[in-house]
Amino acid sequence: GPCLVAEDSYGWYSPLYMSQDHLIRLKSTKSDTVYFTRKNRKKVERKLEYKKYDPKTRKREVFKEAKK
Repeated sequence: GPCLVAEDSYGWYSPLYMSQDHLIRLKSTKSDTVYFTRKNRKKVERKLEYKKYDPKTRKREVFKEAKK
């Protein structure tokens, strides 16, 4: 039969893994570099903030969650 995936398990096999409503944009605080990642909006209320590599400044910068 068809493979049914539970709503709140977003494993790599899930069709919801990279669906539009789970995608968020991470924007650098130092340049206009953008990363895309996913977030479970049901469980995570806070704004995400990561240190990631920014190729424009060639350093690790703080990336904050921005509007899509």
